[in-house]
Amino acid sequence: MRRMEPRSARLSEWAKHRAWRRFHRSRGFRHAVLLARWNRARHRMPDVAHLAFYEEETALGPLQRDEALFIHALVRVLRPEVIVEVGFFRGRSALNFLTALGGSGRLYSFDLDEEAEAAAVQFFAGTPNFRFTRKSQSRLSAADVDGAAIDMLYIDASHDYDLNVATFEGLEPSLASGAVVVVHDTGTWARSQLGPRQRVATEENPGWWLSPEEFAHQPGERRFMNWIRETYPDFAQLHLHTVRTPRHGISVLQRTAPLPLP
Repeated sequence: MRRMEPRSARLSEWAKHRAWRRFHRSRGFRHAVLLARWNRARHRMPDVAHLAFYEEETALGPLQRDEALFIHALVRVLRPEVIVEVGFFRGRSALNFLTALGGSGRLYSFDLDEEAEAAAVQFFAGTPNFRFTRKSQSRLSAADVDGAAIDMLYIDASHDYDLNVATFEGLEPSLASGAVVVVHDTGTWARSQLGPRQRVATEENPGWWLSPEEFAHQPGERRFMNWIRETYPDFAQLHLHTVRTPRHGISVLQRTAPLPLP
C-alpha cells in the first residue's frame, strides 16, 4: 500500500510550485522576492544600480542603457586586469567599467577635454584602481599604461577617422594576446525609428545617409572599422547593430586564433 504524504507536506510542495511559476512569470514578484532576500543576496548581485539613470534610445553620444549593460556584463565575464578607455566625457562609461571590475582590475581613462578632467577629479578622486590622464588620443602609447598589457580597449572619443587610426597604432602593440577591443558608435539608424534628437542629427549631416532609409550617424567610426579590417586582418569583428531602434551600435574585435587542444 502506497504511503500517503501528510497533507501539510503536499500543500507545501503545491505552494512552492505555484511560487516558482509566478517567479518566472511576474517581474513584480521577482522584485518582491529579491527585497525579502536583499540582506543575503546584495553581496552577490552585480552592481548595476547606476544603469537606472542611463538614457535608453534617446541618448545621443553617451552609452545607451542596453549598451552599458552589455559592456558591464562583458567585463564581468572576462575579468580584465587592465582596461583602457579612450574618451572619458563626463564619466558614465568609467563608472560602468569600475562597477564591473573586480579584484585587482585597473581602469586607465584618457580625454583631452578640460571639463572631463574636472569630472574625473570630482567623481573618482581617491579611487585606487582608476587613473585619468588628460592627453590627446593620438599620442597614447605603452608608457601611458605603465607598460602593462591591455586586456580591453574601449574607443569612444573624437569619432574622427585619422585620430582613431593613430590611437589604434599607438596602443595595438600593448594589447594582450586575447585582448578585446570595443568601439562605440559604429551602427546606423533607420528613418522609421528616428526620434526628435536623431532627426536633428540627420538634418545637420544630410550627406551621411547610406540609403533613403539608413543613416550612418558616425561614418568616421565605420571607416575606422574598415581600416582595421584591411590593415589588421587577424582581428575578427563582431558588429552589434540593429535598425529596429535608434541604437548607436557597438563593434567588438579580437584577434583570431585556433583554440589549443590537449
